[in-house]
Amino acid sequence: MCIAALVCAVTTVTTAPAHSEPAPSAQPSPQQRVELVDQGTETTRVFLNPSGTKTVEQYVRPFRARTANGWEPVDTTLVRDADGTVRPRATPVDLRFTDGGTGVLATIRRDGKRLSLSWPDPLPRPELDGDTATYRDVLPGVDLRVRADLDGFSQALVVHNAQAAANPALREIKYRTSAEGVRVKAGDNGTTTAVDDRGRAPRPGPSPSPRLVPRDRPRA
Repeated sequence: MCIAALVCAVTTVTTAPAHSEPAPSAQPSPQQRVELVDQGTETTRVFLNPSGTKTVEQYVRPFRARTANGWEPVDTTLVRDADGTVRPRATPVDLRFTDGGTGVLATIRRDGKRLSLSWPDPLPRPELDGDTATYRDVLPGVDLRVRADLDGFSQALVVHNAQAAANPALREIKYRTSAEGVRVKAGDNGTTTAVDDRGRAPRPGPSPSPRLVPRDRPRA
């Protein structure tokens, strides 16, 4: 992934002379700029220039996440955690998928807010492949696939054959949602959006309506 492709703007802001800034751990040469790590965010990097000015690089999407070890590059690779859930290695939001069984399929937490999505039936232990968890045979011939993103997740049903596609249970699958600190708003196109008390949507939620992804086209 090329982070440079995500840079949308670079702004230079005049500040006090460099000697008024906290001394970095490694002193740069007069011709080098140094990153002020503590002043950056998930979407910005702040540099102190030799002239005493600052350069702020603003990115379109998060490129790093704050962890117990400090800033780490975003990594949506899924791993099994000690608490019995599946999570991406490093993302700005706390995203968890179930490792199988009953209960919540996926939960997103951030800044005291929570959005959860549940599958109506018990789920098998998922197969993990990069940023994707696949729950096999949630219906006969149908897999449930969830994919971690930088700030959320998506899901789809993979229908393997014409017989599976003809299952009446696919006509309507009722996902359950629950939330804290946000309200779940349904869209006309089958999507859901988590909004705050002012009706603002900080980020889109997952779609509760399954997207059918044919693996094998039925033959006549």
